[in-house]
Amino acid sequence: GVERAIDRAAFLLAEMAGGTVLAGRVDVTDPSSLQSRRVTWRPGAATRLLGEPIGDDVAGSWLSRLGFTVEAPGAVGGATTWVVPSHRADVQAECDLVEEVARFHGYDRLTDRDWNASGLAAGRTPIDTLLTDIRAAWIGLGFTEMQNPVLSDQESHRRAGHSDEEFVDQGILVPEPQSVARNQRFGREEVRLFEVGATFRKDSRGPLAEESIQLIVIATGGDFGPDLTRIDPVMDELRFKGHVEAFLLRLRVDTPEWRCYDATGLIKGTSAIVESGNVRLCEIGTLDPGVGESFHIQRPVFLARIDVTNLLASRTGTVHFREASRFPASRRDLAFLIDESRPESSVRELIRTLAGSLLDEITLFDRFLGPPLPAGKVSLAYALRFQAEDRTLSDEDLKTLVVRIKDGLAGQLGAILRDG
Repeated sequence: GVERAIDRAAFLLAEMAGGTVLAGRVDVTDPSSLQSRRVTWRPGAATRLLGEPIGDDVAGSWLSRLGFTVEAPGAVGGATTWVVPSHRADVQAECDLVEEVARFHGYDRLTDRDWNASGLAAGRTPIDTLLTDIRAAWIGLGFTEMQNPVLSDQESHRRAGHSDEEFVDQGILVPEPQSVARNQRFGREEVRLFEVGATFRKDSRGPLAEESIQLIVIATGGDFGPDLTRIDPVMDELRFKGHVEAFLLRLRVDTPEWRCYDATGLIKGTSAIVESGNVRLCEIGTLDPGVGESFHIQRPVFLARIDVTNLLASRTGTVHFREASRFPASRRDLAFLIDESRPESSVRELIRTLAGSLLDEITLFDRFLGPPLPAGKVSLAYALRFQAEDRTLSDEDLKTLVVRIKDGLAGQLGAILRDG
């Protein structure tokens, strides 16, 4: 077959190029290429490279059916030497033998896996899984992932409110206002973006910057678009906060606690931090108008900065379910006047302790400070949901619980129950 193919090729060359075919043939085959090669197969090679539980005995039977022969069977747990047919010049190493096994096994039967730099099958790390969940959560909430340049120019860094000493401070935080401004210049008023990546902060312990993984979420939107059609839904503080709450709920963050906090670059009095077990997870608020104006942004911009590393440590690994009670729940709304310096989480935990197992759910639905309240005081209003598993709670039961909570907060925190 090879000689006929060579004759045909020579005939076509002569016909098309006008040359003359000389008699005879010249064999330039390297004799060494006709010799059989030996390739060593280490135990578990197929499983190690493909990530599939393919035993050496199964792989060996498939290689034998493809014309490979065993020269030196390995001892139990040892390597095996395979003789490669001379016409298989493509098989040079162990990985080529594994490729033959993969073809026999079926590429469509190989499961999706991540791979590390060494070429060995590697499972997903917890941070890989978390990043996948983060992207899925925000895309599901209607946001679009963006990827900005890793480095930002120094002028943009100054406009974002950072000093020259902090130039390496935030790798992905500075471009976010630029992205909003760019979208609005092209007529897109409703902007919902997120980005996850590395940030760098100067480390006082040495010359190298401290690297961490951060998630930045940014959104804005006006009442009307350029053509005067209403944009629905309009983004505001409460809606943006709801998105962050939905995100934390989806990622199963253990009991996130919200409290007021004046974060850098955000409007004072409207920003907050989210913590879980005294670990800071998130800063959220409205971008300072001065920063927005430096990027020619005229509308309110809402921003959340989330620490991915701390988020990983705060996830609840197991979701617990319980049987729903057959008896109805009862709700009581209570508002307390308390020192502004007191963390809201401590008030919530004390209420849980005082109410015991009958408190099914507690929600802070209002926080108010300023006139007519006394200076240094804040009003915290909670919705308390009580429910028993074995009976319907009576009015007397609920009254006893309310009195216990009222007296406990007054005695331990100096809180005053507000009327009305």
